[in-house]
Amino acid sequence: MHFYSSQYIQQIAQNTTSHIIDGETGVQLNYAEFDKTVSQVEKVFQLLFELQGKCLVGIESDNSLNCLVMYFALLRSQHCLLLLESGQDKLKQQQIIQNYQINLLLDKSLINLLVTELAESTQNLYQQLPLKFLPAQSIHPDIKLLLTTSGSTGSCKYVKLTADNLQANCQSICQYLQLSANEAVVTTLPMFYSFGLSVIHTHIANGSQLVLSNATPMDKSLWALFKQYQPTCLYGVPFFYQMLSRLGLIRLPLQSVRLFAQAGGRLDNSLILQLHEYIQQQNDGSCQKQLFIMYGQTEATARMAYLHPAKLPEKVGYIGQAIPGGEFKLVNDLADHADNQDSNTQTTQTGELYYRGGNVSLGLAQNRQMLEQVEKTEWLATGDLAECDAEGDYKIIGRLKRFIKIVGKRINLDEVEAWLSQSDLARNLTDETQILASGEDDKLVLVVAGKVAAKHLEQIQQQLIQDASELLSVHASYLRVAHIESLPLTANNKVDYTKLKQQVLYAN
Repeated sequence: MHFYSSQYIQQIAQNTTSHIIDGETGVQLNYAEFDKTVSQVEKVFQLLFELQGKCLVGIESDNSLNCLVMYFALLRSQHCLLLLESGQDKLKQQQIIQNYQINLLLDKSLINLLVTELAESTQNLYQQLPLKFLPAQSIHPDIKLLLTTSGSTGSCKYVKLTADNLQANCQSICQYLQLSANEAVVTTLPMFYSFGLSVIHTHIANGSQLVLSNATPMDKSLWALFKQYQPTCLYGVPFFYQMLSRLGLIRLPLQSVRLFAQAGGRLDNSLILQLHEYIQQQNDGSCQKQLFIMYGQTEATARMAYLHPAKLPEKVGYIGQAIPGGEFKLVNDLADHADNQDSNTQTTQTGELYYRGGNVSLGLAQNRQMLEQVEKTEWLATGDLAECDAEGDYKIIGRLKRFIKIVGKRINLDEVEAWLSQSDLARNLTDETQILASGEDDKLVLVVAGKVAAKHLEQIQQQLIQDASELLSVHASYLRVAHIESLPLTANNKVDYTKLKQQVLYAN
């Protein structure tokens, strides 16, 4: 029984007094009311599509109650969903609509219309829901949901997910985070992003109190919701926790939070230690607070690994072990497929990280034609380089696609960034200034991001070139320094390395 089904939600409703709340409007539904509303919308779609085959429905998603109702109604249908970012660039959105021949696009106005006018005659609703691209290519029966791979919805590359993928990942996360109906969460991640969506799935699956919000840490409205609803769980990507650190953890209304969780990219070790220290200081015996460092990719629905909180701070920088129901292996340059988890005597090994589990997707799509077929892969190649210690804990040490070669010598840009973040030069910069690495073969670009006075920038450039040349044993002629005031970010507030590369290498 899937977590979004009517039977499941009805069972949850009998065992929880929690509500699903729209943080902006204040409208709230208990779980029985939520299920009833979802079922009403589901019937509208059944009538709308009754003469059609499996269709593709695009949702301009935001963290609102009406959007969540719409999403669950379509999950229950036979059709396929594609989640778009609300308010994204219309040209990019139109490209996605054309590439995938989306049969019905639900923007915010249509979503609100569907939910608020259910009591009226539905005939008028059908006239306002025009189906397009019919007849169109068929969609494989197993594909339920399409999510963007990168968090940048300008891309037309989407992951093909099944209902069983969603269920497997939801169950696993609930298990290792030990979630219950006693939890409360205020959303801090967008719904179109796999990490943000998994937070919604797991807390509904447990009957938790779910407060839907689109606010950021810089919005006073977010902290007003924290004070009002006293969340017990907090989720964020690295940029989110960087913002909390700058705002001052001790000053924020986080007293009710018992579970801090991070995914969506590598969090700097110093910030992990800062969070760990803050949590330890807050633990008073009445509420045992914990920090979960997690790892995942949309190709595996949301998450693949977590580090048990008890292993901090000793294993800072590790992603830990595979989630329940999942499994890792390392594949090295010699195609050694030995599984590192079955031996207690192994020393640390290094290779590309592979994962298998019930949450592995059916491959990628770039257009409607690619929805006719699925690619069932037992082992997912993550593209990340990792090492595994004797206790079976994994650590990401780089990314295959973040390599360049200088005179044939392979340079790991992630390792360069990690070294830069710990250098004396970096420690003397302000918190708002970062140093990153980009480039292409025979050209390494060290990027200084932030506001830096012109007289200091020249000194920084000279020092960076000298230090990097010595560290990497490459001639300074292959190195250069670029300065930008602000980093390009994806919609999920991750560094957009593709745009960064364009800025520092190809801009006029």
